[in-house]
Amino acid sequence: MLKNLTNLLLADDAFVACVDALRDGRAVVLDRIWGSSCALATAAFAEKQPGMLILVLKNQDEVDRFADDLTLFTDLSVTTFPALDDVETPLRVADEQFGDRIRVLKMLAGDAKHRAAILVTSIAALLQPVPPPDMLRERTRFLKVGETLDQNELSRWLVDGKYHPTSGVELPGEYAVRGSIVDIFAPDWDMPVRIEFFGDEIESIRRFEVAGQRSLETIPEIALTRLRQEETYTAFLTDYLPINSTLHTPHSTLFLVEPEQVQDEGRNYLQRLMRPEKQHRVGDVLRRLLAFSTVTASTLARGTGDVTYTMSVESVDRLHGDLPKIREELLHLDAKEMYLACQTEAEITRLREAFELLPIAQQNRLHFFVGRLSAGFRLVDPAIVVIGTGQLFERTDIRRPKRRQLGQVIDSFTELKEGDYVVHVSHGIARYRGLELMTKGKQEEEHLKLEFADELVLYVPVSKIALVQKYVAGAKSKPKLAKLHGQLWSKQKREVQKAVFDLAVEMIDIQAQRESEPGITFPPDSDWQLEFDAAFPYRETDDQLTAIDAIKNDMVKQRPMDRLICGDVGFGKTEVAMRAAFKAVDAGYQVAVLVPTTILAEQHYRTFSERMG
Repeated sequence: MLKNLTNLLLADDAFVACVDALRDGRAVVLDRIWGSSCALATAAFAEKQPGMLILVLKNQDEVDRFADDLTLFTDLSVTTFPALDDVETPLRVADEQFGDRIRVLKMLAGDAKHRAAILVTSIAALLQPVPPPDMLRERTRFLKVGETLDQNELSRWLVDGKYHPTSGVELPGEYAVRGSIVDIFAPDWDMPVRIEFFGDEIESIRRFEVAGQRSLETIPEIALTRLRQEETYTAFLTDYLPINSTLHTPHSTLFLVEPEQVQDEGRNYLQRLMRPEKQHRVGDVLRRLLAFSTVTASTLARGTGDVTYTMSVESVDRLHGDLPKIREELLHLDAKEMYLACQTEAEITRLREAFELLPIAQQNRLHFFVGRLSAGFRLVDPAIVVIGTGQLFERTDIRRPKRRQLGQVIDSFTELKEGDYVVHVSHGIARYRGLELMTKGKQEEEHLKLEFADELVLYVPVSKIALVQKYVAGAKSKPKLAKLHGQLWSKQKREVQKAVFDLAVEMIDIQAQRESEPGITFPPDSDWQLEFDAAFPYRETDDQLTAIDAIKNDMVKQRPMDRLICGDVGFGKTEVAMRAAFKAVDAGYQVAVLVPTTILAEQHYRTFSERMG
């Protein structure tokens, strides 16, 4: 919906002059950017510029927000080049960010038709060295269906590249061989692949999920790279940027957002490191970037370029508050059109109902769409307002850490202290005795030392940490250690399975009784409910919204509700409960909140009191 706004800029003769100047290699200054209007201008430049557009911002949070904004204003492909969070601590397995960086480098080094049109990155990501293009090519091999390949030679190649041999791949950097099948999980892949041989011929290549081992898709070839995060690299990202081989001129465009802040952030980043000499210097990075056609964008430009364009935008900071205040603001809004970015279709439905009596809505000048907009703005001519519900209702956008979907949780051995009791999935209760470095073949890996009954010891590789869980029990008495390879643990597991089955049968009987009884039918959401939901000071996660909608759907039905909400600490379960509680109170009922301890009762009392206030 917002993609049409780029045409407004491209219809401006002054903006088109900037586009032409960039093509001629002249520097452009973009002045008075405000909110997400910088992403709008970027999208307009990208529509007309040949080659790639490289955006440099001051930190990773801005990178993520800017990339989200860009997807609203353009259909061009957008990718991000992340910075490593920790460049000074050696890792046992490849970091997810390292894999993302290698994936981007391979994209840049590959066929031009597969490159993203816009690359968004931070100064810290550019200060961190990358492997030279020649090294990347030498360390990458393509495996194709129908190709003849010595399976043993492939294994040696992986071992030389420090891939860890294991019985079943779970983490990036591992591989497993089982007869004619080779499973590989490269650091730059989202999921592992299974290569099946027929003799020396590759018969099939399939991606599969770790947890269920289920094949997801068959692919004709795969690019396999052996690079390690702990290696020393010297190259710059600019070494990978596209060059026009005919004219010998840069074939990429640099977009530097708030250049002074970028420089300051780069210097501060290096000062925080214990060994900054292993990173590039800020001046060296900027000199290489400025060799490309350049746009510098600032809220208040201090420098000059060959051509300057002043954005005709204004702030919309006054558009925020509770529902009645926002309705009042919209009554007097000076705008021909207003575009409102909502998180979900359900939120669009709720807000369309809340604003349906306003003139701007009745005249079809209020437009809703699903999307994430970091900061709103107002185009002065024509008068168009673009804003997101997060800013409208003063909700903070909390970004959850990305997790590679491995299918199962990998716990950290750092949570264990020597002497703690643990449970091994296959052998039972043991005592954790610390870490020991062990060598197998040419590979070294740390192992968890587990002590069982009769002082027998089992060593578990840290890559198999998922097999070990911390022992938890209600009683304070010390548990009895299991006998290694004994039958008692298997017997106990069978007894527990039987008890669980009996409990499941009982629960099914209870559920059947509940289904036959009538429950409370709560009314649909009222304006008060909409206002309460909108007053949440943070941006809901997708899982939160799914749970909230599911609970509300349960409450308006006639049958008794029976629902369990599970989630990690800090991921918003309490807000889900409070919205359900408010819906019940709004319908004239009382709500009881039961918690296991007095401390939690006090915490929830304060939380509920503040939220309901």
